[in-house]
Amino acid sequence: MTYKLEAWSRFSQLQFFWMHAMVFVWSLFFLALFVIEPFILRNHGRMVKDGHSITNLRKTQIVHSIILVLSLTTLVISVLGAHGFFYS
Repeated sequence: MTYKLEAWSRFSQLQFFWMHAMVFVWSLFFLALFVIEPFILRNHGRMVKDGHSITNLRKTQIVHSIILVLSLTTLVISVLGAHGFFYS
């Protein structure tokens, strides 16, 4: 959408900070799905199935909860920003 609307200049303006927040959350999800889980936590699924590492499962749940809250907050802020709430 940024390309189609030719809105690249918005990344240099402070009033469009919510666009940076969206890119940050997308980067977190990208890293979690395609870098951390496949390469760093290779045996994570097997550990959970065996029941040996309930503390690792709790840590994973806490991290997922933090990312969920961060993404929902970014979603609300982005909707407000897209509708002109942060600039006059």
